Amino acid sequence: MKDAEQQSKFEEWEQQSYDVTLGDFLIKTFPGLFKQEIDDETCLIKTTKRFEVVCHGLKIDLATPMYWL
Repeated sequence: MKDAEQQSKFEEWEQQSYDVTLGDFLIKTFPGLFKQEIDDETCLIKTTKRFEVVCHGLKIDLATPMYWL
């Protein structure tokens, strides 16, 4: 039973790790580059400065999952 429970916890952690995007990483690493606008129903995260992320010469969208990079 413990093995099944540990496997379940690992799979949950693994899925959460796969769901991390480049934007999520940058928000945590460089919080000064972003600001949150919160109203009644939504929370928008916008950049405070204009910047682009380039990887191997390609412009990368902030919604790109980290495991793709």
